[in-house]
Amino acid sequence: MPVATVVIAAYNAQYYIEKAVRSALEQTLVDIELVVVDDASSDATSSIVEAIQRSDARVRLHKEQLNLGKSEARNFGISLARGEWIAILDSDDWFAPERLQTLVALGEATSASVVVDNQNFVLDGDRQVWRSLFDVRRSSSRRIDAAEMVRLDMPGTNGTAGLLKPLIRRSFLNSNSIRYDPDMRTGEDFDFLMRCLDHCPHLQYVSKPMYNYRIRPDSDSRSRSSGDLEVIVTSNDRIVQSYSGTNAEAVMPLLSKRGRLLRNLQLCKKVAEAFQGKDSALTAAMVLRRPSVIPFALLLIARKAVGLLRFPKPRLARAGRRSADLRTQH
Repeated sequence: MPVATVVIAAYNAQYYIEKAVRSALEQTLVDIELVVVDDASSDATSSIVEAIQRSDARVRLHKEQLNLGKSEARNFGISLARGEWIAILDSDDWFAPERLQTLVALGEATSASVVVDNQNFVLDGDRQVWRSLFDVRRSSSRRIDAAEMVRLDMPGTNGTAGLLKPLIRRSFLNSNSIRYDPDMRTGEDFDFLMRCLDHCPHLQYVSKPMYNYRIRPDSDSRSRSSGDLEVIVTSNDRIVQSYSGTNAEAVMPLLSKRGRLLRNLQLCKKVAEAFQGKDSALTAAMVLRRPSVIPFALLLIARKAVGLLRFPKPRLARAGRRSADLRTQH
């Protein structure tokens, strides 16, 4: 039985998947397996993984015939895992070489069920780290309970704790029947971590960033619609109704605040979408109901415009770009 299983859910990831896979296989912790679930890709994702698989028996590839979505694909990967620990890796991100060895050692030393680390953000196409998810002034390890988890994932804050990618004991997941919500295609990470915190008192966190998160203009977290936000609002409401973990008296007010902020953000997004769709009647109706949303809606429109300037589409859609080109950029 391997020490750890890395689970990658991949969909049309031909430009990124090789870097993700090799970052898992080149870990200083050698006793691992890699489970890649190709979620019905229409590009060369599976072919790239198969080529690596021929030279490394630790790689296991499963191909879905129908697109299930990232959450369900991850769940299937978890069901195939044989490692004592399970690590989640997105198909366009990559690990630092020492990540798994460091997190497993920390988890064993603290008897933790879930371990997370800080993240480096890298803009797609850039070589340098843009910034870290959370401040890194000195290396430290501490606990994050459910109340702090919610506090660190409030809309409008610099950090988004829901982006944290966990290392979890497989026995903990299975004994508590914890899986990703299959209906969630965005915002699923926060929901999953709160499900974990319903059954354990805290996440063990290390401030050293060893997970590299690629910022893409078309990523879910950057291009969420008002409909996407509705899914996240529904998830937050479910957590309010179901959370029975530690320190509930502190967690509930924070979840309620998060819900209010998410609903305000959703309304701003609806106004921005109506304005950009040139639906003047709908825009006016929503603004008349809540005039305070105007500056925030304009901010969303401005941020989208800046994003388009920062990430010109032709660069990402360039014909014939191969995964080998990407490896030379990082």
